[in-house]
Amino acid sequence: MVVVSLVGTGAYEPVTYRWDANGRSYRTEAIAEALAHIFEATQVFVLATARAQQSRNLAVLRDRLGDRLAVVSIPDGTSQEELWEIFDRCTESIPTGSRVVLDITHAFRSLPLVVVGAVAYLQRTRRVEIARIVYGAYEAKDASGCVPIFDMTLLVDLLEWIVSAEALQRRGDATLLARQLQQTHQRLWQDGTTGDLPQSLKGAADELERLSRAVHLARPREVLVTAADLLPKFDAIESEAARWAKPFGVIAADVRAELERIAYKGADKGADQLDAENLRRQLALVAYMLEKRLLVQATMLAREWLVSWVAYHSGIADWLNRAAREAVEARINGAAHGGEGTLADIPSWQQLVRVWKCIADLRNDIAHCGMNENPVGAGRLESRLRDVLAAMEKLAKSLDAPDRRDPEPSSG
Repeated sequence: MVVVSLVGTGAYEPVTYRWDANGRSYRTEAIAEALAHIFEATQVFVLATARAQQSRNLAVLRDRLGDRLAVVSIPDGTSQEELWEIFDRCTESIPTGSRVVLDITHAFRSLPLVVVGAVAYLQRTRRVEIARIVYGAYEAKDASGCVPIFDMTLLVDLLEWIVSAEALQRRGDATLLARQLQQTHQRLWQDGTTGDLPQSLKGAADELERLSRAVHLARPREVLVTAADLLPKFDAIESEAARWAKPFGVIAADVRAELERIAYKGADKGADQLDAENLRRQLALVAYMLEKRLLVQATMLAREWLVSWVAYHSGIADWLNRAAREAVEARINGAAHGGEGTLADIPSWQQLVRVWKCIADLRNDIAHCGMNENPVGAGRLESRLRDVLAAMEKLAKSLDAPDRRDPEPSSG
């Protein structure tokens, strides 16, 4: 553990600094010393201006911390250029891979923002973990001279939650959100500050991570079931988040809405049953992927959806059997090459063939990384996929056609 602190030139008086999370306290006039003991730090980096380096405050720290103390010289921060210099000094000093307790007690004027920003930057670029951001609240000193140390970690946590929520909403990537929930759950259980601890956060995080992986690997059956399994648990998750993970509580309604778009209402029967609702949910997942610009995944799933659509209208119960799907593909390809009779019993088969030809071209272009004489431009690819989706949505209107065949017996 590493402590990063600041020291000023004022006259500090001895007080007892108290950290309620583990019940530890330490009496000193220098909060950096107290934090070194409370968090058992192996090194303490103290940011100090030229004047502060000549003060008694730093002399006290040198005397009591010895080799554990590392002084980082910073300018006064009286200009924008000097603020950036402070940022650079912070990022250059803190070792890669450190766990950091950041103390902003004596950060003057805009320095808290600069230092917090620097450590947040290191967290994303050099594997620095912000264990805590703390503030020694001298103004909250009680009659016995005890000063509480406030936990301000939410300052950076909030930034991480914002980034995590954006990843889900823009790219369908819930892994960052899952990590935030996992870390919150783990931290609370490690601190053990109360007998009443969260029960649902880690489980929800694990399921969100599994869902995100399934979306990005284009595994619709797993996506539909995982989303459906997670939705009924959301009341408990939101209740716990409101208490222990407030930033997630703010975006929980948005996360629930994302899940509702792709959850399969018939998941209790399993996503292996081919019915109209299953196909509608898979088509909604294609639209979801396209919205998140997961173009490769959307293309692959769109093609498989067309095969499943024909299997549904043909009454093929064993629709996941490889041989059965290949037989359906052969029928579609036959119609695409002029064999009109191969799909004559399928509603809107001419429209199906047009969509199939388009998606086949796009799929092949993607699978071969555009290595052909006339590749589809990246910008044009998305536009053509949107046209494909619109055509598929028209085909979906026939899912409840009364003349659809009854399923053939499964081959077992």
